[in-house]
Amino acid sequence: MKSVTEALSLVEEFSRPLSIENRALQEAAFYYVATDLVAPVDLPPFHQSAMDGYALNRYAGKSYDIVGEVKAGDRPEVHLHPGEAARIFTGAALPPSADTVVRQEDVAVDRARMVLEKNPERGTNIRRQGEQVKAGEVALEQGSYLNPAAIGFLASLGIDRVEVYQKPSIAIVSTGNELIKGGQALSPGKCYESNSVMLRSALDSLHFHQVEVFHWKDHYEETVANLEELLSGFDMVLISGGISVGDYDYVARALEAVGVDNIVDRVRQKPGKPFYFGIKGETPVFGLPGNPGAALTCFYIYIRTYLERMIGNSDYQLHTSEARSIREFSKRKGKVQFCRAYYSGDTVEILEGQGSSGLQSFARSNSFVYLPEDIEWVAAGDRLKIIVLPVL
Repeated sequence: MKSVTEALSLVEEFSRPLSIENRALQEAAFYYVATDLVAPVDLPPFHQSAMDGYALNRYAGKSYDIVGEVKAGDRPEVHLHPGEAARIFTGAALPPSADTVVRQEDVAVDRARMVLEKNPERGTNIRRQGEQVKAGEVALEQGSYLNPAAIGFLASLGIDRVEVYQKPSIAIVSTGNELIKGGQALSPGKCYESNSVMLRSALDSLHFHQVEVFHWKDHYEETVANLEELLSGFDMVLISGGISVGDYDYVARALEAVGVDNIVDRVRQKPGKPFYFGIKGETPVFGLPGNPGAALTCFYIYIRTYLERMIGNSDYQLHTSEARSIREFSKRKGKVQFCRAYYSGDTVEILEGQGSSGLQSFARSNSFVYLPEDIEWVAAGDRLKIIVLPVL
């Protein structure tokens, strides 16, 4: 049995980025850049006005002759002499002889004459050519995350395709004879299956969409056959349930039978002690406890860490902070406990309902309180380590 630190270290050690693919920019959101992206043009590509107003050739006086107009998209033909101005609009190219733009709110205009009501400094309200990035410079480094702002930035440079790390195809397996789908009538001994729905939702929220869900009965031979098929067809396999040591928990034996190398088998933590991590070839396999609260805890601590590194986020670490406890809490020594909690500002509340099976408190939480193995008691006012959940 591994400690939490050992288990997380092994997950990080064995994670590898997938292959690189070339994607259209509009289809590359929420991917990681696989190579440095070099700017093909200056941005902005020319000196341009940052305001609707008047482009000036500054001189000592406050009165200017208006001698032209430049709209966005125009090639400026007007040449301004000292004491002359041109009407100009946001984004329009600055006449070469202009050195300042004054806001339209800061002038008084009478036909072809303009008088400054405020005296702007030379160079005001001008976006300089190449002030964001110059042609030939690195616009985004390898490993950068393509959020909507990054996509817009690259589009403004005229880039329409990018090299990114692939995202994995993921199989989610829920096991158990007792499980039925929602919408069906419950019969004695049956319960509604929630783990696959929950895990798929968690993956979806993190922008992993190549996901298929499978439901397996507790049958050893069928589990072995199904595993062999999934291991050859998916980049990652997540198995919920059947990983413990009960008479009908066949998953661990089946994983050994199909040649999966056992890397982590059980962890000194609560909830989630039966967590499993193995590798066959390049395919990681994660075995999650059947209890939903435990399964989702293991997902956020271990599986998300592996996924982030798998898609090129090589520096990913759990998002941790500190906060002051507003209530008392007790636990047993010998295991790390991940307590569902709600933090706000500098305080955190460990919520009621910490059982492995429950999700009601999880639905209200935005963090885990991390309590080390040797901690038995938390007093109100103690400063605690928290792990911030990505889905709030």
